[in-house]
This record gives sequence, C-alpha cells and structure tokens, in this order.
Amino acid sequence: METTYINSFDNFILEDNHILVENDALANANHILVIMNTGKNFGLLCASKPTETTNENHARMKELQKAVIERGASYIPFKYGLNYASAGGSVVRNEDEALFIQDLELDELLELAARYEQPTAVFGNKDEIKSYDVQSGKPDVILGAVDMKLAMATVLFYPGTFR
Repeated sequence: METTYINSFDNFILEDNHILVENDALANANHILVIMNTGKNFGLLCASKPTETTNENHARMKELQKAVIERGASYIPFKYGLNYASAGGSVVRNEDEALFIQDLELDELLELAARYEQPTAVFGNKDEIKSYDVQSGKPDVILGAVDMKLAMATVLFYPGTFR
C-alpha cells in the first residue's frame, strides 16, 4: 500500500486509507474533531504499557501503526498528558502516545487492544462513544453526542495536552 502524507486541511477528508500525518498537534486535534462529526466510525487506542521503557513503548506504537495500516485503516497519531501532584508539591507530567483510527471495525479494534495488552479501547461515531473493556468486549462507559463532544474538546484542548 502506498503511503500518503497529508499536510493540508483542504484535502484531508477526501483521502481514504492513508496514514494521516501532521507535525502540528493542534491541526491533528482539529482533524480528529472533523472526523468525529462525519458519521464515520472511529477508535482510540494506545499501545503503551507502564512496565515498559519509553523506547520499548515507542517501538510498540510503531508496531501498532503497522498493524492498523495492514488492516487498510487510517490513523492520526496524537499525544496526551496528565499532570499529577507529587508528594513534594511539584507537578509531574505523564505523557503517552495514542492513535485516532478510522476505517476499523469494533472487533478489529478490540483484537488490536488485546494484542497490545490494553485494558480498554474507545470506539464511536458522531452519535456516541463507548469505552470498551477489552476482556469482556462490553462497554463500560457510554457518552452521547453532546457529552462526547464536550469531553473530547476538554481533553484535546486542555492546556499542555499537546506538546
């Protein structure tokens, strides 16, 4: 499969089954929100494990990217972060990489999540989004369209989420 790097918002939605790459994290977030509103199904998946090193987790992410491409799906990579207060009062930042995936069915997403030892996977469309327990295959959190957009906007645009 030929790899196409898309760097312009104008032709972003017109392309299918390509790796969607942007160096600009805010543009990636904007693309994610646009796709969420198209009605297409999408998933969110991470490949990291807390017991692995940064380099090992980066390698796991590269493997996940290849697995997504092999299934004929497209993805947008993004990083997210959480701030924690340490015992000394300073703020500790925990960052991770994830993929926003389109053109993948729920069973394929859950299969990938299990393969990369993830406890949860997120799957949805413009009407609702569900967080699935990977072992049972059942949703444990369900958000409707309005709740989902508010939650995603809050997460995606929270100061310091993208670096």
